[in-house]
Amino acid sequence: MANADLSGLRIGRVNLSGAVFSFTNLQGADLAGSVLRGVNLSSAICREANLSQSNLESANLSNADLQKANLRGSLLMEADLSNADLRGADLSEAWLFDANLTGTNLQGSICPQRQMDEELITILFS
Repeated sequence: MANADLSGLRIGRVNLSGAVFSFTNLQGADLAGSVLRGVNLSSAICREANLSQSNLESANLSNADLQKANLRGSLLMEADLSNADLRGADLSEAWLFDANLTGTNLQGSICPQRQMDEELITILFS
């Protein structure tokens, strides 16, 4: 489904593990509670998308536009968020262990509190 326009899509709680959504428009989509393990969302437009409580373990979100996205409580362990735009995104209660945040824009985002370890704090605030 690369390069598709799926803006406004409402299909929460589905298993799309390994799917390819690179360069796809998912603006305002609702995928809350979905299993998106290993999904490729590189360079996807996910502004204001609802990905709360989703499993995005090992997902590729590099260069993705996630402005004002809802990622509350999502599992982002080992996800690649390099150069992603997360301005204004809600990452509260998200699990970011071993996630790649190199070059990620987190300006104005709500970042996780309880799961932060020293390494993550260093990445986010250095």
